[in-house]
Amino acid sequence: LYRSTREAVRDDGAALPLFSPPAGDGGGPGRIVVAPPCAVGVAAALLGRADRFLCNDTGIMHVAGAVGTHTVALFGPTDPGLWKPPADTVVALRAKARREDPRGVEYGWMEAIAEQDVWDAWTALAGRAATERKGRHG
Repeated sequence: LYRSTREAVRDDGAALPLFSPPAGDGGGPGRIVVAPPCAVGVAAALLGRADRFLCNDTGIMHVAGAVGTHTVALFGPTDPGLWKPPADTVVALRAKARREDPRGVEYGWMEAIAEQDVWDAWTALAGRAATERKGRHG
């Protein structure tokens, strides 16, 4: 899910910063930049300049919501009704049911989110640049 979505975003022409890619993922070709480990304030500044952000349910998701970054947040076993940032700019996606996974009940949720659902949510986000243009002209 992560790799295919990342590739679709890159192919769409977006620059894609990665804060903490999955182990062994150096970012790959194209406009994908892996940010070095950084302080929360630096991450907030980077997110504040980002057009859109794709993440899972982590602390950085809350930072993105706090700085108003248009975000697609993928949820696993946690309930987005309780844990999604209270920001209109954050869209939560969670599978209706988990896939069986021998590792335990906390696994199988992310794997059950359809790639097309992620892509549809991503492309539906206006993004910061579009919102700022609308604000100046609308």
